[in-house]
Amino acid sequence: MKFVKISIAAFCLLFLLSVTGYSQNRFYDNRRGDPNSRAGNVHNGNRVQTSFFNYGFVGRRSGRADDFGGEWPINSGHEYVGDISVMVGAEITLPSGKRITPVTVADGPRGSNEFNPNDPNDFWGWEPLDGFLRPSSN
Repeated sequence: MKFVKISIAAFCLLFLLSVTGYSQNRFYDNRRGDPNSRAGNVHNGNRVQTSFFNYGFVGRRSGRADDFGGEWPINSGHEYVGDISVMVGAEITLPSGKRITPVTVADGPRGSNEFNPNDPNDFWGWEPLDGFLRPSSN
């Protein structure tokens, strides 16, 4: 019986070590969003047509004739959605006890989104990962 318990404990320990080792080399750890991988398409079905994009934006971008902002019924010219952007926030308690509530947003047509205060070209929001876009997509 003692041998069985030791064997089970050894198996569990080896399993945990292998999982820990695997998690240290995850595929996504070194991947960062790339604005050059942005793409979009049009969803149309059930008499509704709208544009969507792989960086968290749905709707019409300013001045783009090929975008649709929640058009209903399709081909009527009646649009009911300007733009929808993903917004994710959390409440975090720091080790000091202070609570902060960071929020990140998708880039939208209005601008004024979060950028690095030290680098105005460094967008702090949603960007698609490279390598997941089919080359035939726009």
